[in-house]
Amino acid sequence: WFRKYRDRKQERRNLYSIAANSTSLFVLSYLFVYIFSLLVTSISGTFFEYSSTIYYYDIYFNIRGDQWYHDAVKVIYASAPIALLFTGTILLIIFSYIREDKGIYKMFFFWGFLHCYTMFFGGVLVGTMFGTGLGHAINWSYILDTGKMVYSIIAIAVFILIGVLSSKSFLISANTYYNYLTGSVRSRFVWAQMVLPFIIGNILMLVFRMPILKTYYIFVGVTMILVIIPAWVSTRFYPTMYFHEDPVSIKPSWKLLALALSVYIIMRVILGVGIPVDFT
Repeated sequence: WFRKYRDRKQERRNLYSIAANSTSLFVLSYLFVYIFSLLVTSISGTFFEYSSTIYYYDIYFNIRGDQWYHDAVKVIYASAPIALLFTGTILLIIFSYIREDKGIYKMFFFWGFLHCYTMFFGGVLVGTMFGTGLGHAINWSYILDTGKMVYSIIAIAVFILIGVLSSKSFLISANTYYNYLTGSVRSRFVWAQMVLPFIIGNILMLVFRMPILKTYYIFVGVTMILVIIPAWVSTRFYPTMYFHEDPVSIKPSWKLLALALSVYIIMRVILGVGIPVDFT
């Protein structure tokens, strides 16, 4: 056992490098999508002359409770998820054009697509359960419990479908690190490229939101597991994949790690102070 562990030292280094690169892109894409959604929500409030301040945990609207009305709630809390659905589709189209490239940065677009769709369909699923976030727009549309249940079932079905269809893209992304992907290497690669970044990324986002934790955003992020599990299972049914014959080396991108860490810290500091939005 010890000899096997020692002989696989280089293999472990390779998997750590893949996981570090993918996690960095997971975090960068999440911060981009999350901050974009906060900005869209806050800016949509200015259409109703609502000023607001964006913090790392949520948006604070500088109005009284009796100043909310139906149209404002539906527009403000539905604007970001709809914008993310559109943005996620664009990111998916971009990724479909570059997924054969050998660069590591293509995963930024793929993770971004998954984050956008997670915040939409996860917002539907979690919002109908807790009545927060997108759930505000759903509740103020006076949709019955039966309708909410239908929305939740559709969201879960879409998650599973995205996971199954995404499995091939995760495997094709291995062309950055390998000339071909066999069954023995595939499971370890999927763990490093997909599962570990999901776990570590969600932990980092949990730390990002401390000490004020909003259950809505936490649970929405966790709903991506409904994509990860079907994708993970589906990858087991693909045959050996052959990519290219160019020599490749597996190593962490220190510039990417530094960029992800810098953006993570800077955005936490800025959002800790708050970004005021008032165009009135």
